[in-house]
Amino acid sequence: MPMVNFLKSKQGIKLKTPVSVNIPETQNETEKKLQEYIIQACINKMPRLLPFVLENNSMMEFAERFFLHSSGKQETFKEYTRKIFTFCKWANNTPDKIIASCRNEDLSPNLKGIEEMERTLDEYALILQSSKIAPNTLLNSLRSIKSLFRSNYVNVKPYYHRPAVVIYEVRAPTLEELRILINGANLRERLIVAMLATSGLRTGTLTKLKYHHVKFDLERNVIPVHLDIESEITKGKYHSYCTFFNEETVEYLSAYLQARRIGTPYIPPEEINDDSPLIRPQRKDIRPISPLSLQRGIHKLYFRTGILIRKPATTRYDVTAHALRKFFRTQMAFLGVEKEYIEYMIGHKTDTYFDAKMKGVEYLRHVYEKSAISIRPQAEIGKLTLLRELIFKLGLNPSEVLNPNISSQVFMQAKDNGGNALGDLHI
Repeated sequence: MPMVNFLKSKQGIKLKTPVSVNIPETQNETEKKLQEYIIQACINKMPRLLPFVLENNSMMEFAERFFLHSSGKQETFKEYTRKIFTFCKWANNTPDKIIASCRNEDLSPNLKGIEEMERTLDEYALILQSSKIAPNTLLNSLRSIKSLFRSNYVNVKPYYHRPAVVIYEVRAPTLEELRILINGANLRERLIVAMLATSGLRTGTLTKLKYHHVKFDLERNVIPVHLDIESEITKGKYHSYCTFFNEETVEYLSAYLQARRIGTPYIPPEEINDDSPLIRPQRKDIRPISPLSLQRGIHKLYFRTGILIRKPATTRYDVTAHALRKFFRTQMAFLGVEKEYIEYMIGHKTDTYFDAKMKGVEYLRHVYEKSAISIRPQAEIGKLTLLRELIFKLGLNPSEVLNPNISSQVFMQAKDNGGNALGDLHI
């Protein structure tokens, strides 16, 4: 097996601790893709997991099952592997030897070995429990370890059982807190906060957005801007959905893209094309910002603006980056939007998923626009929003009316539909 030295991450950043791995030669294209998947999942955050996976056949079996038959999400695979690695380190054994202890020489189940392993898992669970970790974290650790046995066709059932109890609640930030965030943020931070809070996007999905996702509506001045989220960039990669950016988010986005075109003291002028990342780090090389960097940036903004106060000896807080997605959900419900449309716009596949999707983009755009979701106080909303509301009251499509190529016949139609609608809008 050839020895491979990993000195840099997949973004080209030098690793603090280089890793050397014996990588088996691949026999087919599937094995090659599997090795690439493992390297991509581990090299950035936990490169020490690479030899742990690639040099143990039982872990390769686990990786193949996860890659081919589960969600295949790299972050989830890395977390499962990290929990298995922690257990093996505690047990002072390799995954291959642990699996072998549960089998006979003819690969049939070793009932005595399985019973001893179940006791070992129970002991490990009790040690985790005594360390006062959250119940869900404990159960996730056991679930990860059991997935190693299951992928290697070993039926291990530890006796330990404890119900999942949520100890650390995460709340949605208030509207007043978001306004404080916006006031204390720079342009890129404002854009990120506004995107997450007014669209319901996950942080992982936001980092995968490119300019082509907003190009069509943005260049035609169609607001709200429609986002067609492909299944490939969603959390579970199960289905596509759509959501929108409101007027204030579009203002921040336009200013941010213009700043990138001009250049800043941190980055040179950039030519924005269809494949340009919508959000990029403050580096000279052009690449998408990572989900971890984005989450850390938001967390630092919480502390900088006083939304959160640092607590000694804790990493748990009630407001997180994900809480901005919660704000969208609660705020849209408060504004009277039906639940089926909210669930669709945040990417949840419910029983009414296809009902919402079949309504079409323009109907969903109208639902989103009618909610008037906003971080700014209503008094600060631009004249364009007020004009759109007026056009809607006249029974017309604001996106069509505000198109510069629209004919005067549309406005004659508005008069026929009731020209006194102007009096219905209090400016």
